[in-house]
Parts: sequence; C-alpha cells; structure tokens
Amino acid sequence: EWFTFYETPQLNLLTVFFGVFFLVPGIISALKNVFSPRHYSNNSK
Repeated sequence: EWFTFYETPQLNLLTVFFGVFFLVPGIISALKNVFSPRHYSNNSK
C-alpha cells in the first residue's frame, strides 16, 4: 500500500522506471568519483 502513488499500475511502473533512470547514472558517477585514483583527477587540471 505504501508504493501506490497512482491509481493505475502503468503510472506506477513509469514512476519507478524514471526514478531508476535518473538515479542510477548519478549513483554510478558518484561511485566513479569516489573509487577513481587521485592522480587521474590531478592530471586533468
């Protein structure tokens, strides 16, 4: 019951899809920044 944002399941699937579509690239870029070696970021200056 907590995840029924809309009355129709199609809109629920669209909400989940766009949520994942926008969150995953942000998480991946953040993880790349955290786990990337420091000398690579220093050479790009």
